[in-house]
Amino acid sequence: NDTRPHVVIACAEREYKTNESLPGFALEQLGNDFKVSFVHANANERNDLPGIGVLENADVLLVSVRRRVLPADQFAIVEKFIKSGKPVIGIRTANHAFSLRGEDPPSGYKAWEAFDAEIFGGSYTGHHGVGPNVKLAAAKPHPIM
Repeated sequence: NDTRPHVVIACAEREYKTNESLPGFALEQLGNDFKVSFVHANANERNDLPGIGVLENADVLLVSVRRRVLPADQFAIVEKFIKSGKPVIGIRTANHAFSLRGEDPPSGYKAWEAFDAEIFGGSYTGHHGVGPNVKLAAAKPHPIM
């Protein structure tokens, strides 16, 4: 009977590999004070978060998801949690977690195009590309450089 606050960490992105980095972080930084559960994307079906039902008993959701849509039943679990008013923390690409850039999701799946604006109050429109670079010759001899 674990009475610590329950954090669910949902990982479904390949770009930053948070499925590899967050478990160690959670164990080291959260493990003593929080019950931590992980939900990882299905390796064979990118738009599937098996085990997301654990969210029904969670206190906090940490989202590290990028451009996924969910089957309607899984989407309903996430939506119910968020609409309950419990805390949601988003990192990395969470602002476009459930967005397909305006494309329609496959039949039986749901997107949440306004997730960023509605949940985080953001207005994600894309991230910067590579460059422009700025070189600071004066900083070159500094030890941190």
